[in-house]
Amino acid sequence: MLHFVTVASGPHPGLQRLETSAKHYGIDLVVLGYNKPYPGNGAKVTLVAEFASQVDPEDFIVYTDAFDSVFAAPPQAFKEALREFSSDLIFSAEQNFHMLGHPVFYLWQNVPTYLGYPESPSRYRFLNAGSFVGRARRLARLPEKVHIDNSTPSDQTIFTRYFVSFPEAVSLDYQHKLMTCNGGRVGYEAKDYCWEGDRLKNRVTETYPCLVHVPGKNEGSFHRLLETSPFPAQRQLKEKDRRTYHRRSLLHRLIVNTTGDNFRFKFLIWNLTLLGLLMLVVVSSNALAEPQMSTSLLDSIVRGLVR
Repeated sequence: MLHFVTVASGPHPGLQRLETSAKHYGIDLVVLGYNKPYPGNGAKVTLVAEFASQVDPEDFIVYTDAFDSVFAAPPQAFKEALREFSSDLIFSAEQNFHMLGHPVFYLWQNVPTYLGYPESPSRYRFLNAGSFVGRARRLARLPEKVHIDNSTPSDQTIFTRYFVSFPEAVSLDYQHKLMTCNGGRVGYEAKDYCWEGDRLKNRVTETYPCLVHVPGKNEGSFHRLLETSPFPAQRQLKEKDRRTYHRRSLLHRLIVNTTGDNFRFKFLIWNLTLLGLLMLVVVSSNALAEPQMSTSLLDSIVRGLVR
């Protein structure tokens, strides 16, 4: 049996959008944590674990974030896609690498994790914790297994480290057969996706994902993805969201056409900045030294003439 769950502490336009898509596809969506405190992203994992402990251990649970996701297929399509996976815990995959870290030493701190990622058969290499599917018996033990609790600020950071340490214990949906995530691909909506009837096609992988996740509060990207869907956006895009979309689409296009992912891009920018600062120090040092050399030479000439 399949269970569909999300977590939301209160009403939100994104939750309403998700519920609209669930109704369209005949999905019975359970909202966990409603009208309850939400201390951190670890809370969603513990809430899902509590729910998982109350159902048949062999049942599958489909989780997705409430405010930036929509369903794109009926339950039967989820069941058919699940048959192509042997794992009992599957996370969505995206193009970007995201983990929390020290504000100054973030890059160096996360280099080992980045390098520990296995290669991907598609452009979607990195784990995204915004949507996942797992057997109830596995999800019920997940908080204890990965050492996560309600106050954990970033479940994605925890799951990423767990995946890199135990890649055999988790599968990523590299081909977007179950879940699609456009992290790092803002501005590529028309190139990457198209709606065929009431199913979304990923043009990159030639698959029909059952769930769509647009991370990072990218409302502009969501609007473009849903323009020709059975449930297009019902409200106008705010000017702030338009500006955000334009800025991120420019950045993502730059990253896609240079380094391929955001971590390499940040690493490149960091090293170029460091190189620039070093060159500035060298040039400044030479500029300060040259007047001294010129003054010494002039003093020697003057002393010679006086003699």
